[in-house]
Amino acid sequence: MTFYRILFLLIAIASTAQGATQGEQTHQLLFKSGSIIWIAEDIGGAYELSVLHQIVISDSGAVGGESLRSNHADWSFVDKLKEHFQIEPVIELTSQDHTQWGNPRLDWTVRPPTGNASLEQAFVAHVHDGGDNAKTFYATHAGEGRHSPIVESMNTRPLLFSDRGLFFNYTINTAWYFPRSRLLLVFTHQPTRAVGLDTMHGFVLMEVLSE
Repeated sequence: MTFYRILFLLIAIASTAQGATQGEQTHQLLFKSGSIIWIAEDIGGAYELSVLHQIVISDSGAVGGESLRSNHADWSFVDKLKEHFQIEPVIELTSQDHTQWGNPRLDWTVRPPTGNASLEQAFVAHVHDGGDNAKTFYATHAGEGRHSPIVESMNTRPLLFSDRGLFFNYTINTAWYFPRSRLLLVFTHQPTRAVGLDTMHGFVLMEVLSE
């Protein structure tokens, strides 16, 4: 997506905002133990909210749940908590050239999906018609517009998309691979903002299958 297209979207969305809440999201992987992945999300701006996400994986897929923390952006308890669990090893993927993410221990890389101008226009129209964010967009566009990252040379199966993310025309923020369970967790960075100038970053959990 070009700079001018991003600027146009920001102006279009900001012009509809009655009061900017400017909720800035940050995500971090805490750990995976057994069939559960623990993820921290902090939302700043007017919200000052911290959310603990727990993704439960089963043979049939994955389901997510969340708990609201009483202290904003304080995850200092996690290191002590991890002492009581068996932690599954994880491999961090890093940016190779700002388009591909990989690790020398892996024989594949991951990249964002190809940009989609029609979905971009659909989201702008959704906001113009009174929509607010990714959740309201997907509520009216069921089954449309959730694009998972592309893993080169491998087949994948998306298991879960977080519920506050907008999953097209995004870039990758961080990516983590659990080799024992063949699960890839990708945190996304979405340049388009919701009404109120809230971010719509998110995460995608995928199963990496054979070639």
